[in-house]
Amino acid sequence: MKVLITNDDGIDSIGLKSLAEVFSDEFETYVIAPERQRSALGHSITTHKPLRLREVDIGIKNVKAYSTNGTTADCVILAKDILIKKVDFVVSGMNELPNVGDDITYSGTISGSMEGVINGIPSISTSILYFKENLEKASIFSKEIVKYLIKNPLKKRTFLNINFPGEGEIKGVKITKIGNVWYRNRTIERKDPLGKPYYWIIGEPVWEGEEGTDTWGVKNGYISITPLHIDLLNYEVYNELLNKEEIFNEILLKI
Repeated sequence: MKVLITNDDGIDSIGLKSLAEVFSDEFETYVIAPERQRSALGHSITTHKPLRLREVDIGIKNVKAYSTNGTTADCVILAKDILIKKVDFVVSGMNELPNVGDDITYSGTISGSMEGVINGIPSISTSILYFKENLEKASIFSKEIVKYLIKNPLKKRTFLNINFPGEGEIKGVKITKIGNVWYRNRTIERKDPLGKPYYWIIGEPVWEGEEGTDTWGVKNGYISITPLHIDLLNYEVYNELLNKEEIFNEILLKI
């Protein structure tokens, strides 16, 4: 079985190598990752410039690894169309810093799994609160989850977003909903040597969420597993608007 490991932290990430080492014990393992940090690019793909692939040695026996100048989603596309052809499973991670709450919408790590399930490939995303004492355990847990999902597949176009506490005792596993993340002091203004302003968008993340959310789970020492899918439709509002089609047609006739 061919497993693709990708990420948005770049080919030199410790988390990526930890996953590759663990998975290579039982799976035919391939790594395709951006050549540099590509975090927070969301589900972007490269269409305006050529993509290049370069085989690299990440120091793990029996793992074929490649870097690219593209995004995480590009990595999955290149694996499916060029390098591997038949990818059996996509593992996107191990991201340094959790992908929880609203940060899910920005995450390249999440986009790796999204691109996987769009192409009919079972996928998971994995992230951890810093590469500390729990990294190896998180990598092994991720492999065991993949083995479980091979035997118990999810519904189509659905994947798991798994987040780990980086240190301390792991209290257990929680199946979670999506919490909230917002940023304090998000945009910083500075001046260049000529006195002209420039801006850094970074800020301090603030996690909010009741018990049962991903933000609460990781903050309280649990592994958070959140099932995600790419259907963005709000079914409640859809059904409300469906009964009001005539109103919108009347608006059109007035134009």
